[in-house]
Amino acid sequence: MATKLDFSRTVLEFDHKPWYPLARICRFKGGCAICGIRTFAFDDGQHDPRGPLGDHASSALQAAAFGMTGKDIPLCCNCANEQTRYEAALVLGKDYGWALP
Repeated sequence: MATKLDFSRTVLEFDHKPWYPLARICRFKGGCAICGIRTFAFDDGQHDPRGPLGDHASSALQAAAFGMTGKDIPLCCNCANEQTRYEAALVLGKDYGWALP
């Protein structure tokens, strides 16, 4: 069980004691659609970029959040929080099959 994450893998187990009593599982969510960095999210949904994931924390754009259907667009926290990059990701919606239901 790791105490430091190896971002070259696709499924990671992380020992985050003393904050969590059990090991946490983290999964690869895709390369950021804008900058390409590998993004990850913990199964428990707590993947804050201020934690062990850092810049690799997933901040995917979800079609449902915009009233559409389609696949999530993988984004890293940096690209999701920078306006120009965020807007560039929105343009990619058609490439991810985004459409009105």
